[in-house]
Amino acid sequence: MFEYEYLMQQAAATNDPVRRITYIAAFVMTWFNSIEEGINKPFNPLLGETYELQTPDYNFMSEQVSHHPPITAWYLESRTENKYKIWSNF
Repeated sequence: MFEYEYLMQQAAATNDPVRRITYIAAFVMTWFNSIEEGINKPFNPLLGETYELQTPDYNFMSEQVSHHPPITAWYLESRTENKYKIWSNF
């Protein structure tokens, strides 16, 4: 989902609201690429299980908040000079 995370960095760096929403929309649309390639068994952790990832660009954390139906909540915070935060669930 975060292969094109640099689009969010560019959105955070611009002051033009039209360019910002364009970068954000392009970032969200890239998620459909991972859906097409991800026709495998989904990640299905235990309830309360967490996953953390730290890269030079961002910190990512997710937690399984419901098992049936499976719902994962996640939070991403940038580590670059152009700060931004994203959170969602799926």
